[in-house]
Amino acid sequence: MEIRSTPFLEEIRNGVFFFGYRQSVLVTLSYRICYLWLLSKGLTPGKWLLGERVIAKSHGGYPGFWMMILREFIGKFLSGLFLGLGYLCTFSHLSEKAE
Repeated sequence: MEIRSTPFLEEIRNGVFFFGYRQSVLVTLSYRICYLWLLSKGLTPGKWLLGERVIAKSHGGYPGFWMMILREFIGKFLSGLFLGLGYLCTFSHLSEKAE
């Protein structure tokens, strides 16, 4: 008994199931553009969903795009380095957190 090939099976074999290559690139670029726009407003996608913002300690306003880039990419990388000890240090500074 032989299984006949259909266009749907051909798409699965070629690696195209729900999205094609162009649609995947479009979705990825759209997310990154939205992510960068949120960073410029002092937000991340999670903070936006929860209604929170990042506030600069020095002047009480939004930290700005480049400071958010530094915080999100380099700061989180360094905090995760060495078994996440940078994240554990936040528990010693609980009195400094905003309410």
